[in-house]
Amino acid sequence: MTERLTIPGLFVTLKPIARHEIEMVRGWRNSPEVARYHAARDPISAAQQRAWFEQVSGSERWFVTVIFDRRTDRPIGVAHLKDIDRTHRRAECGLYIGETELRDNVFASEAFFLILEYAFAELELHKVYGHYLATNTRAARLNAGFGFEVEGRYRDELFLDGEWVDYVRVAVFRDPLLESPGARFFLRRRQR
Repeated sequence: MTERLTIPGLFVTLKPIARHEIEMVRGWRNSPEVARYHAARDPISAAQQRAWFEQVSGSERWFVTVIFDRRTDRPIGVAHLKDIDRTHRRAECGLYIGETELRDNVFASEAFFLILEYAFAELELHKVYGHYLATNTRAARLNAGFGFEVEGRYRDELFLDGEWVDYVRVAVFRDPLLESPGARFFLRRRQR
């Protein structure tokens, strides 16, 4: 990971993933409630999770954080940048809330904003992109709310649960992010 730092927000704090958290994260990722929103759905073994952690923890191409509820300091999800490319100044962003009862509130939105703000302000990236299943309306709304635009739609890209599903690629640049309703919401609240 690029740095060992904590990114505080108003509602959540992003902290780099620690070795003692990898089983918790694996449990979230393997849960049907989280896996159904991913293209890769095969269960992840403990050995695979340990190997993934070793890969990302020593890499400049990954920045993986655990999302904590600031009120309780309870871990609730994961936000990350991967394939960080310093030459072309781009990376892929993703997140999920593993604690399903907390999905429909401000936590995911602020975690998304914080990881994007870090990508543009600290890493000085030019572009951040992401992917989501076309059936994932929550991801579509979240991305649109932060200025992401659809760059492409891969038709019938994935065969999931007995059906063909489109895979959507989206991207955002710094200025559209800062002008987005999502970013403006958090920036205004920060100024209070």
